[in-house]
Amino acid sequence: MSDDGEFAASLDSSLSSLDGATTVRHVRTPAAARAELVSASAAISCIVLAAPTAAGDEGTFVRDIYAQGIDVPVVVAAADQETATRAVEAGATDYVVRDDDPETMSWLAFRVERALGECTLARSHRDRIEQQRVVSEIGTRALTAVDLDSTLDHAASRVRDVLDASSVTIFEGLDDGAFRVAAAAGWSANRDHGLAAAGGTQAVETYRSGRSTLVDDFDDDERFEHASDAGPSGPKSGMSAAIGGDDTRWGVIAVHGVASGQFSDDDVLFLENIAAVVGAATERHELKSALSEVLERMDEAVMGFDADWRVTYVNSTAEHGLGMSAEAVLGTRIWDSVPESAVFREEFERAMERQEPATFEQYYDRLETWYAVRAYPSETGLSVYFTDITEQLEHEVEAEQYGRMLAAVADAVYALDDEGRFAAVNPAFERLTGLDRDRVIGSSTALLTENASATDGSDEAFASTSQGIVELDLRTPDEGVVRVEDHRTPLVVGGEEVGSVGVLRDVTKRHRYERLLATLHDRTREMMGATDRQAVLRAAVDACDEVLGDARTELFVFDEADTSLVRVGAAGTGLGDKPVGGGLDRGGVWDAFVSGEVRVVELAPDGGVVDGVERVIAAPLGRHGVLVTGHPGTVAPDEVDVELVNLLSATVEELLDRIDAEAELRERDRRLEAQNEALTRLDRINATIRNINQSLIRAPTRGEALSAVAKHLVDADDYAIVWHAEARDVDETYRPTSDAVHGADTAYADRLGEVASAEPLFPLLEAAVETREIQVVADVLDDPAWADHRGDALSYGFRAIAVIPAVADDRVEALFVVHATDPDAFADDDGLLTDLGETVGYALAATGRADAMLTERRTDVQVQLGGDRLSLSRLARRVGRAVSLGGVIPNSDGSVIAFVTSDAEPEEVVAAGRDIATRVRHVSTDDSGSLFELRLPRESLFETLYASEATLRALDATPTQTTLTAEVPERIRVRSFVDALDSNYPGTSLLSRRTADDGTESPQTFAAEMREAWTSRQYESIRAAHLSGFYEWPRRSTAETLAETFDISAPTYQYHLRAAERKLVAHVFE
Repeated sequence: MSDDGEFAASLDSSLSSLDGATTVRHVRTPAAARAELVSASAAISCIVLAAPTAAGDEGTFVRDIYAQGIDVPVVVAAADQETATRAVEAGATDYVVRDDDPETMSWLAFRVERALGECTLARSHRDRIEQQRVVSEIGTRALTAVDLDSTLDHAASRVRDVLDASSVTIFEGLDDGAFRVAAAAGWSANRDHGLAAAGGTQAVETYRSGRSTLVDDFDDDERFEHASDAGPSGPKSGMSAAIGGDDTRWGVIAVHGVASGQFSDDDVLFLENIAAVVGAATERHELKSALSEVLERMDEAVMGFDADWRVTYVNSTAEHGLGMSAEAVLGTRIWDSVPESAVFREEFERAMERQEPATFEQYYDRLETWYAVRAYPSETGLSVYFTDITEQLEHEVEAEQYGRMLAAVADAVYALDDEGRFAAVNPAFERLTGLDRDRVIGSSTALLTENASATDGSDEAFASTSQGIVELDLRTPDEGVVRVEDHRTPLVVGGEEVGSVGVLRDVTKRHRYERLLATLHDRTREMMGATDRQAVLRAAVDACDEVLGDARTELFVFDEADTSLVRVGAAGTGLGDKPVGGGLDRGGVWDAFVSGEVRVVELAPDGGVVDGVERVIAAPLGRHGVLVTGHPGTVAPDEVDVELVNLLSATVEELLDRIDAEAELRERDRRLEAQNEALTRLDRINATIRNINQSLIRAPTRGEALSAVAKHLVDADDYAIVWHAEARDVDETYRPTSDAVHGADTAYADRLGEVASAEPLFPLLEAAVETREIQVVADVLDDPAWADHRGDALSYGFRAIAVIPAVADDRVEALFVVHATDPDAFADDDGLLTDLGETVGYALAATGRADAMLTERRTDVQVQLGGDRLSLSRLARRVGRAVSLGGVIPNSDGSVIAFVTSDAEPEEVVAAGRDIATRVRHVSTDDSGSLFELRLPRESLFETLYASEATLRALDATPTQTTLTAEVPERIRVRSFVDALDSNYPGTSLLSRRTADDGTESPQTFAAEMREAWTSRQYESIRAAHLSGFYEWPRRSTAETLAETFDISAPTYQYHLRAAERKLVAHVFE
């Protein structure tokens, strides 16, 4: 770099002695130099810098070169020493101080040539080092790679990079003499997988001779044939090396370059090293393939790892265990790709560290499998064999469990060989027979025959048994005898009988249980015949004592009144002389009874439950009680005792339940019989009532109705005498008339005059009138109050007396006195006699009203009402003027529509009426005053009038008093009528009363006939028209206003009104 063109030309001339490969390029500025370095740094071998530069930045320029990583020498041609020093300090390789001496340029050329030589040497050294590193890299890859193809591809690529070749091809020689491109890199990889290896080519000749070849220029070389389709841009130089020895030739590697003389002898040596490594890789691959075939045929899982724990080999069994394909796991670190394999890591690492084979067992969760693992280490890695031992371990565990089970089983188990000698026994066999195992093993069955005899008396039963079940009596070491059951089965292995296996089971308890169970069964059958509780309880105690042997037994029954268990016998039940004590309401026996479960209970020696017994069985007998039994002293009951007592208690409970059920059944039969008798009696009463109802309908008068009822009653089977009386006539002077008495002879009928007005009968009559309820004397013979009348009862055949009131609307119309022959005649009548009294009462009331209409005997009553409860009274006080009621129309909800007249101002009446009535309306006004319609709530006055069958004639109210005028039937007591009004309107007083009697048909009779002819709506319509002044002239109301009163349309109202008028006219004229 110099801005002096002559300097550049002189330097170029001075360097002409170098070979033609050296070219001088001249740039004038640092910027141009930097651009040149960036574009062609690899081709630049030395920089010559003329200093100082125009900008004086030569030091900066030098530092920038090395900062960019450009490793070339820099020679400075300095104008002076100071400039040279700055350049050297910045990193320049060498310098020359220029002056006018002609030799200076030659000296500079020498310095440049020396720098070029040193640079070339350094670069050559670096290339050799890089080539050695690549050889090592490919060698390592050949040892660790999973497959050969990846190794070959890697080798081709790295050789091309190191030699800066245009292409690298690796050929594999085939058995038929042809060649296959195994790997290629560079432009040859795109030409049908590299250059062809045809006959006479450099690659083929190298393969055949085994000698490496180098060609500097294919155009000048005549040794080999070259590809004709390479073209002008094809390879110009190349080299090749054989892969494998003469006996194991595998292939050849060929390298090509686009420049002539691109490769050196050192490069050939490098290529031969690569060929040697590839040859070793191919041999290793072939050996590995053969080994893989062997390992693939193994049932064991086999894996190989390198020193970094990368997977180098897995066989198919290992693939299955890993759940991954070989391609997925090869080359990966086993701990990363299969985390579950960490369970083997400790043992693997220990084997690698010690470089010693390792054998161990390990459970693998992923496959739920146990493996026996054998690991063989080397410096380069680890080979591991996994053997599945899960089934083997399971068999071992089963065998161990079976052995422990035989050792723990309570039954004696033994095995005999095919000659009848003992081959094995468990500990229970030793305990049962008292024979030591060492003595038994190898001995014949005769050893046991000495101590065992069959229950049928045969001494050879044990020895002669080959299979089946035999019971034996076995003498034990303590000189006792136990009953055992020998169950022997042939032992067959592979279809051949090799001996037998037997079990000796102690059945002593079962034998005893069966014997006692048979005894209990016999006693239970005897108990089934017991007919009362005491017999069952005595049999239970006897059965307990017999079954349990020396047992002591007590029975406790549950006392519901005392809520405790009481000892049977304490109350003299005949089960023995036992002390009387308080009932049990706590403790173990009580707890067993409450829970309903059979329990073994510990008692204090002096507890007083069972004498001399401290541990008892408490067996509940359901709701009846508990059976307590036990052996004397501290002997504890065993399981058999508990089971037998449990069965016995269940039987006793069932028998007691049966006895109670039979008693309850007998009681139910008795009740049913009584109910049948009562139903029969009720049926007769019902028949009598039906006859009475028919007679009441036909009776034209009240007197005939009373007589009809009495006659039907006395005709009933249970009633001897019946007589009746009017309720209003009952007082201290009352005497029943002879025609009122039915069923009695003349003498007793006359005597009734005295009986009815004296005690104890007269108080019954008064009570019936006052309470309006039936009065009964259940049995005259047993009642002290009727002692003086026992003679009459015996003479006339009656035992019970009933006074039946005939009640209608809470008023007693009449009384019927019935003398019955049966003391239970009036018991459980299910209210029929009361209903009869009400039926008769309403019938008499209706008959009385009819009589009153026919005879017209009524009483005119005028009453001054007290208080201010009446709505009309309150209205008169509020308006301050007189108010009169013209009439009322009752509604179904209890309210009434009242038509009221007054000479007060209409507005005042309407205003005052709003606080009294739910609705008020001014109908009309004329000379006589104003007419108003009021809807009033329920009024007690109108209900009293209806209940007394009274007819309202007038109701006038002033601000100071209210006067009522009404007609009351003569049979209604005026005093009772006034009292009824006074109860609702306190201060009511009677002003006057007058009795009227008219034999001709009265207006009341005519009105009753019309009322019967009209419908309810027709009656309401014509009465409303009358009360509202519809028929006056001029009319005080219209059809429209009256229709509003009933919330109906005017045409509908006129329809009902015309129908009522038509019936009225027809009744008058027809």
